[in-house]
Amino acid sequence: MISFVYPVHDRADLFARTLDTFVCQANPGPYEILAIDDGSRDHLRDVVLYYRVRWDLPLRYLKIDVDRCGAPVHHGADGANGPGVAWNVGIRQAHGGWVA
Repeated sequence: MISFVYPVHDRADLFARTLDTFVCQANPGPYEILAIDDGSRDHLRDVVLYYRVRWDLPLRYLKIDVDRCGAPVHHGADGANGPGVAWNVGIRQAHGGWVA
């Protein structure tokens, strides 16, 4: 399993476009997506709930209340279930068979 870790802060719309690319993956292997929220003021939680319910993505939302550099990355590493972790700090989109 690969854990895709996304530290997201006030970028709900961009993260939704990224999740769209996961929906379009053909035959993905086992994976999970972690959205690490360190105080977003936008609708990130709603985006995560929508994609989890509507598309049945293996998506988890982790809200943290820690204000220090690197905290979202560390919490993502701690929360990952897979032995492989893909860091997506800049919110990149998964094109084609990227997950497979």
